[in-house]
Amino acid sequence: MAIEFTNDGSRQPAEARSTAVEGPPPHLVSPPLRHKLQRCYEHGMKLVREAGGKPYDCEYAHTMFLECVVSEPGNLLFVDAFLDNLQLKYEHNLRGARFWWRGRRGPFKKAAARGDWDQVLRLGPQLLYRNPWDWPVLRAMSDACAAYHYNEPELRYLKNALDGHARDVVVTKYCAHALMRMGQFDQAILCWHRVEDLQVGDVEAAEMISALTVEKHRVPAGFADAEPLIERVGAPRATRKRVPADAEKKLTRSSSAVVNAPVSEPERDSGARRHPGVIPLTARQRLEQAVREEPGNLDHYVQLAEVHTADGRYQDAEEVLEKALPVSGHAPAVLELWEDATILRMQQRLAIAEQRAMDHPGSEAEDLVEGLQEKLKRLELDIYSRRSQLAPQDHELRYQLGLRLKNLGNYSQAAACFQAAGAASELQARALVAEGECLQYQRHYAEALRCYLQALDHTRGHEPTQLADRKLALYRASVLAVGLDQEDVARTHLEELVDLEPEYADARRRLDKLS
Repeated sequence: MAIEFTNDGSRQPAEARSTAVEGPPPHLVSPPLRHKLQRCYEHGMKLVREAGGKPYDCEYAHTMFLECVVSEPGNLLFVDAFLDNLQLKYEHNLRGARFWWRGRRGPFKKAAARGDWDQVLRLGPQLLYRNPWDWPVLRAMSDACAAYHYNEPELRYLKNALDGHARDVVVTKYCAHALMRMGQFDQAILCWHRVEDLQVGDVEAAEMISALTVEKHRVPAGFADAEPLIERVGAPRATRKRVPADAEKKLTRSSSAVVNAPVSEPERDSGARRHPGVIPLTARQRLEQAVREEPGNLDHYVQLAEVHTADGRYQDAEEVLEKALPVSGHAPAVLELWEDATILRMQQRLAIAEQRAMDHPGSEAEDLVEGLQEKLKRLELDIYSRRSQLAPQDHELRYQLGLRLKNLGNYSQAAACFQAAGAASELQARALVAEGECLQYQRHYAEALRCYLQALDHTRGHEPTQLADRKLALYRASVLAVGLDQEDVARTHLEELVDLEPEYADARRRLDKLS
């Protein structure tokens, strides 16, 4: 019995879908483990914050961060904290410990040679303990991250390699190629310029600079005004920038009036008279100045992030909010804003990669798009999982978490989230449809149909706010009913759907086939 599940825009059942990204499957982190890792990370960061730049127990912090980075190697926050702590331990000497090369490297080398990237990511952090600038280990770690499409952790490891081997042409070229693969052309060009400085007359560097300069103007701008990640990741937190960010809903809300208010004409004129030739500051510049003058005022950071977001400068919004986190004492509201900014950044990178894949079709561009899509899904899953744990009674968060779990194929946990979200009357119909989809993916067809029919019962009044939910429930129920040889049920629901919206997906064609 063939059971259909999809309309034109939806996903195929699990058995009919090919793997989205070639290579090893990403590391799955269960909610209990994620909660444990988050506690380890926060405990380690607390040690760093309370030290205030003074010596602290780096060894203990290392045990916290090591568990995080081994269990979830694709989490940039964990990798960042892990390497930052080791750099502080060795006071940024770029050499690590004395006799750092000692230790059991055999299993790690064998794993790297045979392409066992999971083992590389498990063993590598332990070797970096003695020297976080160890190029062979960092290169293998970056290769492993590339295999899993962990782009930002890959660049983070390469940043440490470049710090420790600033005059090494091989390391610099390796970083340049990694940045090119990710579509970060400006950063790659800077690396190739560094190669030219290190090795005068390098033919490859000249050719790549020329090609990338042409290429970056053919792809929509997105990283042009960003400080290169390979230059900034791993720098002291007070001076560091991040990659472009992504999160508009909360950051674009109206902020306090004083700083964002335009300069009035009288003020502008009087200022010009007092200081001839002085250009008035923009709202963003005034806020940046306010942050410098009052670094302990949280409002300045939040308002500046809102201005950056309104201007589409998602990278800068994320950077500002990262600085705001310690100022706020890691307040949940500020953390949520930072997470939103991170999502927006990833969405921006994905949009640029998709445009590039359209302009230059090819397996490499398509792999980048698929990798970013998978990374965005997992980023959202991490964020909504944490938020749902902090607010277990928030039904909307439970529903959003369920959607992320469903997108990643974790149908049993997703169905449980939808059942919990259904306790809210305004979410009941939508949650029932989503639960039915999970059951259908698991081939529990009768239970899935029951969910769709219950969703129809809850939208019987055709309330405007529930009309979209009713249409989807009608479509899902009719398609599944055909697969279950219940043509009368399917016909009834398709007729109603066509009456509500004649052009809904392929409903009319399906109805004609039943006539």
